[in-house]
Amino acid sequence: MRRVMILLHLSDFHIGTPKGGRERLGAVLDSLVALHGPGSVWPAALAVATGDIGHDDYENTYPWLRDRFAALPFPVVPLIGNHDDRDAFRRHFGGAGFVQEARDTPAGRLLTLDTHTPGEAGGTLCRARLDWLARELGKSEGPVILALHHPPMRVGIPGFDAIGLRDAPALLEVVRPHRGRIRAMLHGHVHRDIAGTWHGIPSFGVRGTASSFALDFRPGQRLRPTGEAPGYAVLRLEGEEVLRHGFAVPESGPGAD
Repeated sequence: MRRVMILLHLSDFHIGTPKGGRERLGAVLDSLVALHGPGSVWPAALAVATGDIGHDDYENTYPWLRDRFAALPFPVVPLIGNHDDRDAFRRHFGGAGFVQEARDTPAGRLLTLDTHTPGEAGGTLCRARLDWLARELGKSEGPVILALHHPPMRVGIPGFDAIGLRDAPALLEVVRPHRGRIRAMLHGHVHRDIAGTWHGIPSFGVRGTASSFALDFRPGQRLRPTGEAPGYAVLRLEGEEVLRHGFAVPESGPGAD
């Protein structure tokens, strides 16, 4: 019998901004527990938060997030993005160096990448981070789930394509031999539900809990936040099958219609 894993994907909390970020994230976390907690039809094995979990005031933001994560009935694997602070993250979440993690899950090995570059909106993956990924990919031959903040592909929104992952060709060089076993690549940064493939790798973005941005493909346009509801995505992984649903958290509460 094939093993099934439910994975939750959320991103871009931007906690610390005076725009109701904590309230919007709280509504999302309440929904996660109601729909994917113990005893639910699709109970989550873990959640992945693909960066920009903080925005400023990190010495208060990160402890608050750490405590909220600890209160959930499933583990949360946090990444950092361009609005985060690596040193402050490490002070409050533990560990040292780049925020990269390898974790075994029922659906394969989860590998998370740190694309943060201090002072820059775009993302990078230096040789040390890529070498770590190559080593981790070489430790097994089973399924893999990748997660990072900056998408390596162009998303068609010029403002975001200008601040994407600078080292996408170098990342492709590392993952190319393993493409057939990478079940999903999760990213944040764009604050929108996005699905596609990158050189054959299924790739998924998710709306931000703090905000979403307008779907505007015209060149020269500024990124414009919208009034869309916060949300997250739920992935069901079973063998070689990956099913994904994007979910907007209704204002009336977390229950499904």
